[in-house]
Amino acid sequence: MTEELVKETFIDERTLIIEPKKELTYLSSGIFGGYVKKRGIIIRTVDPDFHASNIQDWCIKNILEKLADKNYIVLLTAVNVKERIRVEEVVEDKYKVTLIATVGFSPVACIERKIIYKPLIGTINIIVLTDAKITQQGLADLYRTVTEAKTVAIVDTLLHCDSRPMGTLTDTITVGAVVCEKGYLTCGVATTIGNKIAKMVYRVIMRRYLEYFNDYITNMSIGDLVNEIVLRELEYRRNIVEKLLSKDDLDSQPQRNL
Repeated sequence: MTEELVKETFIDERTLIIEPKKELTYLSSGIFGGYVKKRGIIIRTVDPDFHASNIQDWCIKNILEKLADKNYIVLLTAVNVKERIRVEEVVEDKYKVTLIATVGFSPVACIERKIIYKPLIGTINIIVLTDAKITQQGLADLYRTVTEAKTVAIVDTLLHCDSRPMGTLTDTITVGAVVCEKGYLTCGVATTIGNKIAKMVYRVIMRRYLEYFNDYITNMSIGDLVNEIVLRELEYRRNIVEKLLSKDDLDSQPQRNL
């Protein structure tokens, strides 16, 4: 049996520590993230109405100060961290990939929003860790691939927003790999590793979506389901046309020579 790449440890009911068994370099939009080398990642469940004026100070005081080693990326979610999804795959018969995700579906994020900020009540945190050798450029490309796969999955749900749904307002992406100069240069969906990981991300989100909305979907007739999808699509396309045809938007566009 292949040894697992990642160790998980609960330090309390709401806090999970994720530690790879190899030293990885991360690219993360999480707290204390960026392009960094860390010991691992912490996922912390917070209340739906959670708010902190300084999120980094809050994480230091309430999470990191309790640990001997404070060298972690921190991710927050209103989803119960015990309901995380973890899947593991092997790429090219040699590289291990572990995906750990918390998946909530509100508030839905889209470009056209009447309200820019709402309290945290969802959060899609996606963590992809691999012992594959990847260049710095390749790690950035993998981050892009994971983000795109997440977005495609959300678009394929029936989530409703004022424009195309992209995720939730507080999503984070973290990718980690063995970064070196002779690793994968690209990790897009046309590459072996990128395609594998994109499918993992897509399936995890759709799996959780079906778990959350199974009753809603199965209780609708095919006709009603199709009508709802078509209606939303038409509303979305009408909004696009109205925006493009509005005088204010046309005046704001730079003149182009054709």
